[in-house]
Amino acid sequence: MLIVFQRLCVEALLHVLLLPFWWYTVGVTRWVKKLFSWFRLGNEYLVPLLWWGHLFVPMFGQVDRQGRFVSFFIRIVNAIVRTFALAVWATILFGAFLVWCSLPILVLYFLGSAFFMPKPTV
Repeated sequence: MLIVFQRLCVEALLHVLLLPFWWYTVGVTRWVKKLFSWFRLGNEYLVPLLWWGHLFVPMFGQVDRQGRFVSFFIRIVNAIVRTFALAVWATILFGAFLVWCSLPILVLYFLGSAFFMPKPTV
């Protein structure tokens, strides 16, 4: 029974000590893959390149001057808004990546400040 308890304590200590190495190697690679898949999903949902590619194609088959004029401006506004939305989504994902990378440092800082900072005297 003592050997099992000793083994559990050693394993727990190893996991705690090796967590930062895992976090910044395997964890970051998994997180980056997940972020890229989320970016691809956002790109599949918004599809800004499709709107830029069909910028001069008239909508609803109206090939007269007015139809092309209205179609061009509707599509350019739509393409700009979708490109901006994809850029916002990419910025949110990059912010999530920065939070992921700074999380262990913040945890250590707050743990250190909770246990090692002098307490104010009243």
